Amino acid sequence: MAAQHHDVVIVGGGLAGIVTALEALRAGQSVALVDRDAPERLGGLALWAFGGMALVGTALQARMKIPDSPEAALRDWVRFGEMDPADTYPQQWARYYVEHSRAEVYDWLLGEGVKFMPAVNWIERGRHGEGNSVPRYHIIWGTARELTRRMIAAMRQADTGGRLTVLHRHRASALDLQQGRTSGVLAVNEDTGAEVRLTAAVVVLAVGGINGGHAQTRANWPTNRP
Repeated sequence: MAAQHHDVVIVGGGLAGIVTALEALRAGQSVALVDRDAPERLGGLALWAFGGMALVGTALQARMKIPDSPEAALRDWVRFGEMDPADTYPQQWARYYVEHSRAEVYDWLLGEGVKFMPAVNWIERGRHGEGNSVPRYHIIWGTARELTRRMIAAMRQADTGGRLTVLHRHRASALDLQQGRTSGVLAVNEDTGAEVRLTAAVVVLAVGGINGGHAQTRANWPTNRP
């Protein structure tokens, strides 16, 4: 079995994995990115997505005189998401996102040369209009395909000294554990069946949630929903 060592191993070549690789490369790290699809489909579902995102307190909202704030967005999220106070991690993630989406998403993307359409729209309001209380849906010029193209180009540009390894058509089959800590990933070439062991101090799983598996979705679907 072949073996490789990197500073960071990322499983999943969607936008989350690509941006993680970009930031790690800019920090001087060596990166292995494992993606199950073909090279021309690097980017995952973002290649077909519309390219809108819910952002809070942006300059574009201010220009349109939309009175938004992290506090208002958090109230909307907790209410419509039907979060229980005991949902510790979902509560923490919701708070972090609404407090940082402007700087870490909107401003960061502008700095990368990404442009937004000059309007903020209503995202899905949900049942009986109980979703977002103000418009928050920011749409990217060129849709998410353009965003993906730019992020892949930035990732390639950040690869100085050959520190990036992209394993297309590879499936992550297992995590390596050493003394109870994740130390790497076992990947399988989908075309040849050959295995490669990727070791790293940092392993990032950027493979999405259970929505990709119908059985898991059905098993966790609320009983009172259609």
